[in-house]
This record gives sequence, structure tokens and C-alpha cells, in this order.
Amino acid sequence: MTGNEKFHRIAQFILSKLNNSFVFQKKLELLKLTIIEDAKYTNGGCQTDLSNGISYEILLKIKPDDPVDYQIFVMAHELYHLLFEPINVLCITDYCVTDNSFAFTNIVRLDKNNCLYGESLQEMVCDYLAVKTVNYMQRIPLNEIVNNVAGKALRKPEQYMLTDELINLVSKHKFSMKNKLDEIFYEDDKRSVANLFMYTCVTGCLSTFISNYDSCMGNGWWRILCESLDSYAKNFLPSQSKDDTKILKFIKSEFERFRLVQNKEISALLKENLPAPVCSAAALNT
Repeated sequence: MTGNEKFHRIAQFILSKLNNSFVFQKKLELLKLTIIEDAKYTNGGCQTDLSNGISYEILLKIKPDDPVDYQIFVMAHELYHLLFEPINVLCITDYCVTDNSFAFTNIVRLDKNNCLYGESLQEMVCDYLAVKTVNYMQRIPLNEIVNNVAGKALRKPEQYMLTDELINLVSKHKFSMKNKLDEIFYEDDKRSVANLFMYTCVTGCLSTFISNYDSCMGNGWWRILCESLDSYAKNFLPSQSKDDTKILKFIKSEFERFRLVQNKEISALLKENLPAPVCSAAALNT
């Protein structure tokens, strides 16, 4: 199977995991894809071009000798970046009152001083979903994929578990690729989301999740969590292991504190008043 065939197979898989696949399909139509199949290393990159309307570009470099599961991981990782890329030329959508931020991408936030936060979080979420995709498509055990990816992509295996814990903070059931990424269901005749974090990331309304998080933890605490994840994800040197331990302990304590505060209110967070996706044909044609 060629690199192009693998890529489009993964893209179709992601489309099948979306209730509302229109926006992602439109992005794929606007995508310029370049695949180099005789590279020294397997890696990739995704970027949005705002110079003339809006378009997207993914560059993939594939080392033929690398395992197929790793090639699929890299391709899926970049496709999930595409899923979270903006659809508007101007970053003036999804305003969040608790930290005065706008959506730069569906996950990365832009504050009033033009500073970004959440970049490492987006990388971690794309890694997480790519690992899940390899597991689902190739039937390879999760721990094997996580360890292989960590060795090749210079990432820490613990990041997968941190992301898993974060994604499942407000969820009806544990996140699974067997379900839709933006899964909804009906309970007592009320429309509900299965996973609030993933739903808001996919539909471009993460401010809803941030507001719920900050209402439990205090205004601005989502940003503090994201900056802690930044610090943890960017530490690779052995000399930084003590810092890693402190940061990891803080992040886990924040997750536990959030669960304790909102435990009695979780059903209320999942029910009713679902945020409307910001995506529209008009926005895509801007």
C-alpha cells in the first residue's frame, strides 16, 4: 500500500468517527498533501495558510523501513491536527469569559495580549488519538504502540495516560474509538454529550469545557493546567526528572481536585444546552 493510499484510508476512518463530518471533509478538499516516501526519517507537519482565504497543507516524510504502525501513527497525528485547525481567517471565535481567550485552533487558545497557550495539549491530544487509531485499525496492543511511539517520537509514555485522564474528566463513559468523537445520545428525552472535552474540541467550542473547568477550579485555572502540561511535555533531559516529578504530581492533583468538586454535578455538565458547533459553510467560504 502506498503512502497516499494509507493516508486516505486513515482520513476515511476519521470521517467515519464524526457525527458531523462536513467541516473535516471540506478541509480535506482544501488540503495540499505532499508525501516523500524515501526519507531518512518518518515525520510530518500540518499548517494552515491564511494568505489567500484559507487552505491547509500536510507534509509527510516516510522512511520505508519504519514499521507500518508508526507510519500510520504519524499520518493520523497530522490528520488530527487538521481536524483541530481553524476554519475562520480571523481568530475571533469561541470567546471564553473566564480567561479572556479566543480559539486559535480548536484546542490552542489566544489571549488578549496575543499570547498562545495549549500548544502542548494539542500535540498530546493528537498523539492520543493517533495511538487509538493505530490500535483500532491495526489491532496492536495500546501499551506496545505507546512504548514504540515514545521511543521514535521522543515523547514520554506517561503523556498518553495524562491525556487519557484529562479527556475522561467529564464523560458519560470512558472514551473509545468504537464511538464517534463528537458522540451524542439521548437520556430522559434530553440530548447529551458522551465526552464534553472531545465534543468541544471537535466542534470548535472548547470555551464551554474551559468555563466548566474554571467554574470548579477558579478563573484562569485551565490555563494554569495547560502551562503545566507545556512544562512537562517539553522536559526531555534526565537532569529535569525532578522537575518532571513535581509537575506530574501537580497535574494529577489538579485532576483529582476537579473530580472532587464536580462529582455531584457531572450529569448537569453533560446534559442540555449543548454548544453549537462554530463550523459553517459560510465560515469555510470566507
